[in-house]
Amino acid sequence: MSNPLSPVGRAIVESEDDWVKLAAIEEKKALDEVRANLWSEHSHLFRWMTGSLLAINGGSAVAVLGSEQLGGLYKVLAGGFFSAGILSALLVGVFGQRASVKALPKIQELAGYWLSVSTDSERAKDLEERLIGALNRPTWDAYASRGAGWVSALLFTVGVLSTGFGISYHVAEDGQSPSKHRSAIADERPR
Repeated sequence: MSNPLSPVGRAIVESEDDWVKLAAIEEKKALDEVRANLWSEHSHLFRWMTGSLLAINGGSAVAVLGSEQLGGLYKVLAGGFFSAGILSALLVGVFGQRASVKALPKIQELAGYWLSVSTDSERAKDLEERLIGALNRPTWDAYASRGAGWVSALLFTVGVLSTGFGISYHVAEDGQSPSKHRSAIADERPR
């Protein structure tokens, strides 16, 4: 194997064991950096996504329940969908945190493996593959968190549709066309 290092580097890293140790040290450093960056990015994105789901469902629930243009049944129906969307958004957080907590020991174990290789230059391919495979395999909590997010977004959409149907029904019940109804609402506003 050729040694691309400077003469000083060649004196330090002369054997294949030294190369393996050096590679393991670099692998561990890279894993530590990836873990820190991934955790930070995941945390920011996770908070933003969960907060957005809570905001759109919560704001919509407040707007629907305070609306005078929805009848009782549609108000309850749309408010129920938005409230279920809030609950689902909260489940995103619960399951997401559980998935993250379960991933950390796997990352630590892999980092520990590379630390061990950096000191004794002994690689165990089967252990290495098992550790990487375990890290890459999503947990039930990760799937549940992702699913709860989609359910929350779907409940928001169904809530919006229910609100639209409720307003259409209310307008039709009053015997007005939607354009006349908008004009009547505009005329009722204080000036």
